[in-house]
Amino acid sequence: MDSAGHIYPCVGLAQALAKRGHAVHLLLNEAFVEEFSRFGFPIVALKRTSLETETEENSPPSDDDDDDKTAKSKRTLNDPIKDMAELLLSSGFISPGTALERLQRMDDPTAWLGRLYSAHADYQPQLAEYFRSERPDLAIVDSFLLPPALHQAALPYVFVNSGSPLELYDSSRDRLPPSGGDRKMRFC
Repeated sequence: MDSAGHIYPCVGLAQALAKRGHAVHLLLNEAFVEEFSRFGFPIVALKRTSLETETEENSPPSDDDDDDKTAKSKRTLNDPIKDMAELLLSSGFISPGTALERLQRMDDPTAWLGRLYSAHADYQPQLAEYFRSERPDLAIVDSFLLPPALHQAALPYVFVNSGSPLELYDSSRDRLPPSGGDRKMRFC
């Protein structure tokens, strides 16, 4: 996913694995290379190729339309966190009310999922090439989706969910709050 918060717990896990002699590579959006290079792990910078097209096609017209499109494309490609925040704010996903009330107010409750799927489509050939050429012993995935390239490479992996670890548990059985934080909603 085009965010960085979930990468920090993975860095801690990577540091522990490196202390035990494992070779660790970080695979992340190219916008985060500078931030995470300070940890000293080799980085595979994944590129978002479809965002420039999406942004240009979806940007509102202006008096200086060409410059506006170029600026929006560069901002989107260089600052995926800001882009995602704007998407979540404009959709109503981040707003007052319960999770159910927010979903009912949203024009398109799946817009951010579309961006997530788009990222996976962009990253698929890059990940496939990495897994083919490097053949890691283990992949640790912290995302909402399992990359198809990992499954296709038939590599062992560990799926972690630092974004909302409560999603991994049955909140009704384990007496935990639901992962969405809204006690009025019950998940199957």
